[in-house]
Amino acid sequence: MLKNGDNIYMSKMKEIALSLVEYPKGILAADESTSTMNRRLEEIGLSGSEQNRGMWRDLILSTNGINNYVSGVILYKETLENFYDSNKISDLLISSGIKVGIKVDEGVEELPFSNSEFFTKGIDGLKENLIHYKNLGSNFTKWRSVFSISSDTPSNKAIKFNATLLAIYASVVQEQEMIPIVEPEILMDGDHTIEQCFSTTDRVLSELFDQINYYNVSVDSIILKPNMILPGQQNGTFVQNKKIAQNTLECLNKNLPNDIGGVAFLSGGQSDISATNNLKEICELSKSFDINYNLTFSYGRAILASALEIWKGEDKNILSAQEMIISRLESISEARKK
Repeated sequence: MLKNGDNIYMSKMKEIALSLVEYPKGILAADESTSTMNRRLEEIGLSGSEQNRGMWRDLILSTNGINNYVSGVILYKETLENFYDSNKISDLLISSGIKVGIKVDEGVEELPFSNSEFFTKGIDGLKENLIHYKNLGSNFTKWRSVFSISSDTPSNKAIKFNATLLAIYASVVQEQEMIPIVEPEILMDGDHTIEQCFSTTDRVLSELFDQINYYNVSVDSIILKPNMILPGQQNGTFVQNKKIAQNTLECLNKNLPNDIGGVAFLSGGQSDISATNNLKEICELSKSFDINYNLTFSYGRAILASALEIWKGEDKNILSAQEMIISRLESISEARKK
């Protein structure tokens, strides 16, 4: 178990964090919950069964050449514990040089006495779960908190409560010598402006790093998975990629310590093309900012959605779907160039 001041373990953890964001690779988010994965399968005409979920995840993880673009994969517990073809998933990924991650939060629950705001569950039993996942080959984790923008949300209470949970989570994960991915997501749902998104993200990140400091989390051994600064999907205003990049980098530069392990952006419901183009502009513009950490991607739908549409549960479409995954990864990896 990690102890404060144990430089050997801290150095090892920092090395793992840096390797997850090392150019030209990124982190694949394949950690949809059972209900979310079932819904996506039903959208292409398949039943949301364990077998179909397993076949889809098998298709993703057995894609030839995925290790050229992916440093780590975030998995859902069902995938890690019960891989479809009975191979040990950690062995399959590790043999390809891919690190095994695991989503450890347990979804959201409504925050009492709030205006339909939420907090993320999973702190109870987290240590025991981490030991279990580590024994299955995981060495990094992810926890997501969500915030909505409206006239009166997110409240200071919701921000502080979720930021505290994220910091406690990161502390417990580091105690188990694992890398925490910290994901405070400002949702794209709504008609808010890009300025409102900046202000809200600024408030969330400021409180988050206050709590991370309070709980003695080693920032050089965490990866932040933030949203880009975007207008709401129902806003209707076109914003150029350069403005999105400028706002995103200004917000990060204002709030992040320069010795953070790295930043891996979420796609957050953007189309695959928008998520790629915005990442490209952010990485290009970052040359004009005093940033010492790596910027990369941790996308799910922006990599996999088109491949799922191609597959449709049919064996004859597996190769074409895998080729689409590689095509998307090539484009997104190329966008990382400065």
